[in-house]
Amino acid sequence: MTRLAPLNIVFLLACCAPVLCGCDEKPIAVQTVPVENSSYPEFRKTKTETKTETAQARTQPTTENRMIVAWFDRPDSTWFFKVNGPKPTVDAKIDQIKEFFGSVTFDAEQPKWTLPDNWTQGPKKPMRFATLQMEGESKLEIAVSQLAAGQDRLLNVNRWLGQLDAPKTSADKIDEVLQEIDGSDYLLFDALGRGTGQMGGGQNAPFANAPFLNRMNQQAAASRPSEIQYTSPEGWTAKRVTGMVPGIKFTQNQTTSDSEVTSDSEVTSDSEVTSKPAVTITATRMPASINKWLPNVQRWAGQVNVSLSDDEINKATETIKIGDIDSQLIFLRGTEQDMIATLTVYQGDAWFFKLLANKDVVSKQEKTFREILKSIRFK
Repeated sequence: MTRLAPLNIVFLLACCAPVLCGCDEKPIAVQTVPVENSSYPEFRKTKTETKTETAQARTQPTTENRMIVAWFDRPDSTWFFKVNGPKPTVDAKIDQIKEFFGSVTFDAEQPKWTLPDNWTQGPKKPMRFATLQMEGESKLEIAVSQLAAGQDRLLNVNRWLGQLDAPKTSADKIDEVLQEIDGSDYLLFDALGRGTGQMGGGQNAPFANAPFLNRMNQQAAASRPSEIQYTSPEGWTAKRVTGMVPGIKFTQNQTTSDSEVTSDSEVTSDSEVTSKPAVTITATRMPASINKWLPNVQRWAGQVNVSLSDDEINKATETIKIGDIDSQLIFLRGTEQDMIATLTVYQGDAWFFKLLANKDVVSKQEKTFREILKSIRFK
């Protein structure tokens, strides 16, 4: 009988043990690893990138959007009439839209218009003066909004282009994007883009950090915005302006009768007198951190059709006291209009006082303008 060596017996038992005792190894597990944690760089993406791409795919229009804005500059405010929607839809209504823009007039600085057939006045919406709805299934509407006078054209145009996800423009090309219309008193913005054309929120929105929105956010977040006390000159009325750009509007009261004709009125017949628009002086409050003297004066100079270098601005700038605060004042003499404007910085706020009107009006009202400034007290 053949005997097994002790070493061979041990080896045989070791090999058979798993069979005799039953295999107790753990089953193979399959684990799903998120792509952002993959060890292969080509497959890695951050969660933020993945979410952003998903959101963009969900909101990206399949066709181009067309945005049209009629921009009306008024002595005491700026008015925007804005249409936004799919290009084919807006194209189909373009004749009615432009006809409507041409019907807009102003009475005592309030807009009036004639609605095309089957257009209706829609419900009130936040931050709008009015919403005008077009008939049919297009669901297009015109958003009418009002801001303080002297709005920055480049800043607003680039904000709209950002909403369309379209390339921004520059100061030397602004006239190509915001165009004058022959025979009309408004400027027209008309652009295409793949963006929604709507204001968006969140830090990842393409225009969330735009200077315009930063300015508005600073205004809204101010825990203690400054205020002013003032005295209205005789024959003037002061009215507070609320909204995104708060301030005060000083308006000259006009009481002209058939027997009392002033130099500010035009006689159209023996018994008819037509008063010219009332003179308005505006005071507006904005964050001082992004409102400096030279850039604003350069913008104002453009409004009266003059061009000034920084040295010319510095020479023309007058230092005055408004309240107890050293302030800057400039008298800009344009081709047809003049402007007097000031800047005062108080508690992080920039206060602007402006008078923009025909040359003869500004000359007559400069004394009143300075009288208002002398009455100002900041608090």
